[in-house]
Amino acid sequence: MTNSFEERYRQLLEMEDGEPISAGARVSHVRTAIESGRGVYVDLSSVAEEKRAALLDEIQALVARYSPVAH
Repeated sequence: MTNSFEERYRQLLEMEDGEPISAGARVSHVRTAIESGRGVYVDLSSVAEEKRAALLDEIQALVARYSPVAH
């Protein structure tokens, strides 16, 4: 994650009356997940907003397909 992503995330949480400290903690958890291979950051900005939910469903289905745990 880049600093600009972290800054934007903090701004969004503040706009929603979120706490900047909690935003920092969340960013830390996301960074740890990405660094450990348990998470991934995907920029969906080039995907039309109305298609993003369907794309996320497809990604989730792929993860479930390759996961040894039955869902």
